[in-house]
Amino acid sequence: PGREPFFAAADETREYIGRLLGGASARNVTLTKNTNEGFNIILQGFDFGPDDNVVTFDREHSSIIAPCVNASEARGFKCRFARMDENFNPSIDELWSQVDEHTVMVLVSHVQSLSGCALDLRELGRRCRERGIFLAVDGIQSVGLMPFKAEEWGVSAVSCGGYKGLGAFIS
Repeated sequence: PGREPFFAAADETREYIGRLLGGASARNVTLTKNTNEGFNIILQGFDFGPDDNVVTFDREHSSIIAPCVNASEARGFKCRFARMDENFNPSIDELWSQVDEHTVMVLVSHVQSLSGCALDLRELGRRCRERGIFLAVDGIQSVGLMPFKAEEWGVSAVSCGGYKGLGAFIS
């Protein structure tokens, strides 16, 4: 009793977030505490094999690097790191140079927190789809601030906190 207002607000929030992600179904939206928790859930729940690897950038935000490294140690897959340039700008071609036949996931930020550089998720998603690679994206610097079309771009999962572009706060 008394939980109905919470469930109604949660459902409404999931529908709103689904629209911000380009029309994702509300049933595919999960509310977590933060970006890091979302990536931990994805990485700890993914079905990795012993030869599998995840590719990300060497200077990614800690909400990507820490869950990736921790999960790799716990789950037995490898983290592979593509280099960003000296100005913290990522390159899809550089990222793709680390992808091989054992890559099952690419894990990146849509917009880099240090440089503000946005990745072309349409292109990266196309490459991932062609190889059957799961694309997980940190959307905290972009969702709510610029167009984000997860399904259209081939993004498999998005994790982002609500306190930046979504304007969420607790009073």
